[in-house]
Amino acid sequence: AWAAANGIVTGLCGGSQFWVPGGEKVLPKSTCPLVKASVGARLGKTCPFFRIADMYVGETTCDGKKKAWEILGEDVPMYIMDLPQMKREKDIRKWAEEIAAFARKVQCAAEKIAGHRNESRIILLSGPSGSGKTTTALKIEEALDHMGIETHTVSMDNYFNTLDPETAPRNREGAIDYESPFCLDVDLLNRQFSMLDQGETIHVPKYEFARQMRSDILSQPMHLGPDELAIFEGIHALNDIIVGKNPHAFKLYIAARSNLVDDDGNIVFEHAWLRLCRRIVRDYKFRGSDAAFTLKMWPNVCRGEKLYISPYKENADLMFDSSLAFEFSVLKPFVVPLLQAVP
Repeated sequence: AWAAANGIVTGLCGGSQFWVPGGEKVLPKSTCPLVKASVGARLGKTCPFFRIADMYVGETTCDGKKKAWEILGEDVPMYIMDLPQMKREKDIRKWAEEIAAFARKVQCAAEKIAGHRNESRIILLSGPSGSGKTTTALKIEEALDHMGIETHTVSMDNYFNTLDPETAPRNREGAIDYESPFCLDVDLLNRQFSMLDQGETIHVPKYEFARQMRSDILSQPMHLGPDELAIFEGIHALNDIIVGKNPHAFKLYIAARSNLVDDDGNIVFEHAWLRLCRRIVRDYKFRGSDAAFTLKMWPNVCRGEKLYISPYKENADLMFDSSLAFEFSVLKPFVVPLLQAVP
């Protein structure tokens, strides 16, 4: 598969004792030496393959590797595959079926988008918090790139207005309503959608969540060539205030709809909990927020979903279930320590 995508595959197993001390700076000494050496090679910047890689691919056969992937994933995109812990035929079959099913969903979406690109070069991708919008957008981008259609993914979070307590929208309790679509610079978004469709260059702003402000200095130019597309993903992408001005854009709705059930069909983990776990990890890794902050915000997030997101999902041309049964075990080593740190 990688060869077909004109990629070069190389193993990054740290097979030298030289790198172990570097790995022990961030991993327990009891961790497997190969894992410690791999992380040490990257942190020590002495292995060129780590420094030029566009993506790391790992698997979850031990807790040490799971922690290593968390560290390495801070540099480049990390794709984690949940290998069965047992070699029973049903475990291997289930894993293979799940990977294949997800790949088919992505490919189906990519083909529909490709067939629609003469109508508009804008794709609007929406879904509630923790639904997998960014991950799904990047996978669709990858599938379109393989079809020869260069695609750019933009987070609509970058279009948040700089927070001004005097003008920020508020909920009925009087607190700032971070889930409101009026936190976005909708006029700028709609104006830039039109510019892209007309072949003009735009400058995508950058929102700094730690400072709660938008930076135009850090903006990046973007121009779509004759056969290029742009995916704009965000919770309000299908809201009427955006769709109404861009009726020809291809519209996707992403949701983690599937519960985790046991062999008897009993629900052991609800899909809403999965989204919460995803958000806890994302907020910690990319927005500088601890689990306590995310949990405090979650009721307002759910309220915003009912008010601002779910009512507009019928605007979608395609709906996509992003649930993957194996990600529960992938998320566990990240989520549990964050939850344990909550007072």
